[in-house]
Amino acid sequence: TAWSIVSTPHPSGTSRSLLGVSATSSASGWAVGASTGLPGDGLATDGIAPLSTMALRWNGHTWSRASTPNAGSESNQLNAVSTVQTGSTWAVGSYANNAATSFGLVEHFAGGVWHRVTVPGLGSGTMLDGVSGSAADDVWIVGRTGGFSNPQALMAHWNGTSWHVYTGPGPA
Repeated sequence: TAWSIVSTPHPSGTSRSLLGVSATSSASGWAVGASTGLPGDGLATDGIAPLSTMALRWNGHTWSRASTPNAGSESNQLNAVSTVQTGSTWAVGSYANNAATSFGLVEHFAGGVWHRVTVPGLGSGTMLDGVSGSAADDVWIVGRTGGFSNPQALMAHWNGTSWHVYTGPGPA
């Protein structure tokens, strides 16, 4: 078999970037990232079109765009995605309401809809970069917290009932 190029939804006047992908079979997958210029996006306070979260679903033949929540008014981005079982997919990234402060963003696809998930203990200056799960009660997310002035490694685990957040030392 060989690689093939498959078109993705791209409304006129928009820009998009795909940053993560997860597939459970040749007929089921997700790609996530961010886009700008969608109808209703408006302009951020700095006059630049805001970033909106983006998720594309693969059905074995075509990609289609799925509606995803946006938490921030200026910047929303999904960096990674992991499907842990049929109908249960997790995505992580970050959002901001101004250019100075970011917050971790966790979203879960269940029941045919993407939902924003609150993870207690994720404060300002958090950016999430990876997600992996083996079951509905075993999902890990990773990233960093503390912003640029005091960066620390961050991991959080979902056990099916609650999140447990762990932080580590910053760079040496």
